[in-house]
Amino acid sequence: MLVDVLLAVLGGMLIAASLFDVLSTLFRPLAGSGGGYGSAIIGRVAWRMMRIVPRSRLPLGFAGPAIMVVVILVWIVTLIFGWALVYWRALPAGFAHAGNASVDFSDAIYVSMVTLSTLGFGDIVPVTAPLRLLTASQALVGFSMITACITWNLSVYPVLARRRALAYEIFLLHATARRWDLQFAQLDEHVEGVLRDLMRALAAVHADLQQFPHTYYFHSDDQRFEISAMLPRLMEVAVAAAGSESGALKFQSDLLRQALHDLARTLTAHVGGDPDNVAEVIGRYARDHESGAGH
Repeated sequence: MLVDVLLAVLGGMLIAASLFDVLSTLFRPLAGSGGGYGSAIIGRVAWRMMRIVPRSRLPLGFAGPAIMVVVILVWIVTLIFGWALVYWRALPAGFAHAGNASVDFSDAIYVSMVTLSTLGFGDIVPVTAPLRLLTASQALVGFSMITACITWNLSVYPVLARRRALAYEIFLLHATARRWDLQFAQLDEHVEGVLRDLMRALAAVHADLQQFPHTYYFHSDDQRFEISAMLPRLMEVAVAAAGSESGALKFQSDLLRQALHDLARTLTAHVGGDPDNVAEVIGRYARDHESGAGH
């Protein structure tokens, strides 16, 4: 009897831990954790492992999608094992099933998988009221998980599009300034609108990273669209514009530098460093996404 209770409690803890991590990651990322506790650890470990692999064998661009798949699989496996532990000691008495009456833990895993996936084959069904409520609850969780994970994946792509668009804007601005040998400190307020648009786009990218921390691990092998490679150039623009004689340009430069500072504080959850040293944090971010890493 005590063993039954302990197994049920352990299963309940696994279910609760998994659901808490799902909710934290998808709807309310924990400050400074890069998501939920479990998914944040999975993301960091998987990212470090993928960076070790030579880029000729595994481009870094595969890291983000692979990490999301691994996180979802861990959630699903944890839920399956959690409910299996709850069902295990109730088998076979609590279920009506066809075939051999002897059962083991694999049957509990099977019941949990079929119920979570909402397949409901009907070969093993609960016969007591508490078990019926449990299986119905698991089916609801399974349906919700499928919906939430699909929504999570679809939500990532607009985030990446905004990030890559900003990176390309910075690339074009920096390339044009070099081609025309322009000094931002010598430009007038006509550049104010450019800096304002960059600040707004950067603020949107920062908000995206806070809401979807796992998008940190998405990388573009084309450096023109890789924000980690373009942020140091954006810093150069902001610092140069601060030396302008135009008050409007100085004001937009200050806003842009404040946006960079706030982004750097968020990035420290992934790369560490002094959150007040923007250049250091952005440099760490750029090095962490270097395409040549792992050679």
